[in-house]
Amino acid sequence: MGAGADDAPWFEIQRSGGATVLHLGGDIDLAVRELLRDAIAEAAAGAPVRLHIDLRRVTFLDSSGLHQLLVARELVAEVVLVAPSAAVRRVFELSAVESLFTIVDA
Repeated sequence: MGAGADDAPWFEIQRSGGATVLHLGGDIDLAVRELLRDAIAEAAAGAPVRLHIDLRRVTFLDSSGLHQLLVARELVAEVVLVAPSAAVRRVFELSAVESLFTIVDA
């Protein structure tokens, strides 16, 4: 899925010089969990040491999206979550999983 408009979910993988970034956008919920799972698996292919997941354009994240991000931790050595909004960051805080990820503002 490429970049979309409004809250429609989209995913894009970017590889450059050994770095892998999975860009996510829109509403990440139950309806797209399988697409997200597949995007994470594709981004983790080749076993990068670190996978950056860019959340700056995610407008909503539910528990199924959170679950897929937790699964990503099983596929690579480190998952770095980039620029989650305050609402998305709150999901990590309420679920008490923020310490399981490296979270950076940008």
